[in-house]
Amino acid sequence: MQNLVLIGCCIGTLRGHEDEVLDIAFDCTGQRLLTASADGTARCYNATTHSLLSKMEGHEGEISKVRDGRCII
Repeated sequence: MQNLVLIGCCIGTLRGHEDEVLDIAFDCTGQRLLTASADGTARCYNATTHSLLSKMEGHEGEISKVRDGRCII
């Protein structure tokens, strides 16, 4: 679970990771949040509703960084 904090107040919670979140970034549209975790998964969430859109798994070991790179369509 990762809490989203803006100027000291929680604005939402991202649920799903089973270990700490190591990195978080918006995609190029600002509509999705990308997360990297020590649980070996990367996830994509709706930035407004905080609902899980996709889970990328199969990586051995932690994922420490995410980048928006290209727009997710």
